[in-house]
Amino acid sequence: MCNMGGGSSHAPSLITFFGDQSEQLRTTFLWKLSDRREILDLKVAILRLITTSLDTQPGLAELFINIPTTADQKDAQHDGSDESTAKSCIDIILSFMKEQDLIIKL
Repeated sequence: MCNMGGGSSHAPSLITFFGDQSEQLRTTFLWKLSDRREILDLKVAILRLITTSLDTQPGLAELFINIPTTADQKDAQHDGSDESTAKSCIDIILSFMKEQDLIIKL
């Protein structure tokens, strides 16, 4: 990321740049990660983006990792939302790693 601030070491927020389209970006990337027909190089690039965002883009990292709380799940059940849609990258990444035999069994 580039340094655009006068002496600031913080990268500009990508969440601010994407605005209302941030959630659609997350949904698209998570869908591509879970699609078995998608090419491996793209999946690796998405995983690198998520990994890099942990250090440099906390808002983007939070968007991808967004783990629903118990209250969120109850609200979704109450209002009829489909909670089966991916809201967090963790399950998708674990599934991808299992498919690629990247998880070390202890």
